[in-house]
Amino acid sequence: MEMARTKQTVTPDMAIHDGLAIIHESGKLSDFTIIVGDTQFNVSRIILAAQSGYFHTMFLGKWKVRTIHPLTYPPPNPTAKEETELKNRSNRKQPLQT
Repeated sequence: MEMARTKQTVTPDMAIHDGLAIIHESGKLSDFTIIVGDTQFNVSRIILAAQSGYFHTMFLGKWKVRTIHPLTYPPPNPTAKEETELKNRSNRKQPLQT
């Protein structure tokens, strides 16, 4: 029995999303590792920084932890300055500007 095919419109956003998903699943361009308990996540810093104020501050701010690889959670306690910076970034409601 042959299944009917439906035509799907592909938008540029979908193409980007699909391409990123394929690359992510392959793990070939992962440049950072996060370990949570017994689970290891191979990730891309650029995607994390673009989608999370926490990781944006970690990778682009003055955090010492950004040079630690792999990163194990829970993280060590951040300094007061880093903690304030993190809270400010996490409360941001607007998208990141480049």
